[in-house]
Amino acid sequence: MPNGDFNLNQKQVHENVYKGICQLCQQPVNVPFSYMGKTFSAIQDTRSTKAHVVSQRDGGKWSNGNIFEAHMYCNNLMVSVCDIEWVISTFFAAYTTIATLRAKLHEADTLYRKVQEALDGKRTVDAEILAVLKPVAHRILTDSQSNMVKRLTPNRRETIVRLAA
Repeated sequence: MPNGDFNLNQKQVHENVYKGICQLCQQPVNVPFSYMGKTFSAIQDTRSTKAHVVSQRDGGKWSNGNIFEAHMYCNNLMVSVCDIEWVISTFFAAYTTIATLRAKLHEADTLYRKVQEALDGKRTVDAEILAVLKPVAHRILTDSQSNMVKRLTPNRRETIVRLAA
């Protein structure tokens, strides 16, 4: 997916799993936060970004198992470093561990796979899947002209709306 172009299902999976929390410093995104005794309030520091475990430059994909939510500031600390374990142990050890991050990545990847299996008729819809599909169906029904909705095939849109009903 070029340049962070998540589909609606992936975006909703991330909202359900990460809940607006930077996975590096464990503080809410899009609001002022403190890191290492300094408060950050500028939009270019606080805004939510999708951070890669393996960077695109190094062949990393835009997949739920490789992308997590982070503040722009926290993400920028990783820009020139390819070893996520070193980044966490060096910059974020007081906030999280690599095991915690990997568990969240696995949770996002697993939930996305469950949603895809439900959409393909290979799994029954449960509460966890429904929590992803309902907001997506709402977006399909209320914002049909958005690019994210238009990128879904008509058949996929119909399936999402039907399963979420």
